[in-house]
Amino acid sequence: MAVGDINTALRSLSNNKIFRDLRRDNPNNDPDRSHVEGKLKGLHNTYTNWEAELRVDFTSRLAFGISTFSPIHRRNESSLTYTYVGYVGPQVMTWTFRPEFSVSYPLIINFHYSRPFMKKLRYSIGAGAGFYSARASQEMEFLIVAPQGGSERQLFQWDTERRFSFAFQGLVALSLDYSISSRLSLVTELQARFIRLSDFKGTWRYSLVDIGYSEEKSGTLCYFTMWDYFIGIRIANSEVWPDPSNVEDPFREIQNLRKAVLDLSGMSLRVGFRLRLF
Repeated sequence: MAVGDINTALRSLSNNKIFRDLRRDNPNNDPDRSHVEGKLKGLHNTYTNWEAELRVDFTSRLAFGISTFSPIHRRNESSLTYTYVGYVGPQVMTWTFRPEFSVSYPLIINFHYSRPFMKKLRYSIGAGAGFYSARASQEMEFLIVAPQGGSERQLFQWDTERRFSFAFQGLVALSLDYSISSRLSLVTELQARFIRLSDFKGTWRYSLVDIGYSEEKSGTLCYFTMWDYFIGIRIANSEVWPDPSNVEDPFREIQNLRKAVLDLSGMSLRVGFRLRLF
């Protein structure tokens, strides 16, 4: 799966040009020079699951099917530490991310067109659409330790409500069907799905942990680019905004704002059996 803007934002921070240059120029993390330790991990985009389909053959070549596959859940945790060595000493900044998303059992409608290829072998192509249910969340903890020794811990959290969406997923399937008996076939299928879900509603929370200050807002989960003054470069981020059409934040110089996307597009190879009921 592509996964989408969650992974895009993580890569933007972890692999920005300043950090890439520091990893190249100071690979041994010399403490007397600025350096970067660790990398942020995107949500793992490969998985194994099962799929079941109830199929009705209208003719020897055309069939209609209703299918579902097992739920998908991904969560991880990773940290990155940037030590900036200035005139007054080192300033140490650590980002810790805990992203997560889940997709429940979808309801997928498929159409198949098949033709015989050899005596016991058929090939087919198909297309379809599906009804999907998904949600996402992320927690980011930012710890900064100043050269003088003082520290500040900030916590940024957002989570979305479950999003129900009917997606014309552009399913393209190429299937080979080998007849074992009159009722049982071995099926190998290559699928390409194109599914992008957006317009997630959710809540964003910000906390200054050490002093107990917090604030909260609700709205639409958005993706954008911003200026990060701690690093000195523009990076991508995701946050919930009450009104995405009217966002003002001159301190971070927000640009390219749009609704965040959970991208379930991808490729899969499936092997299984087709059992003729009657």
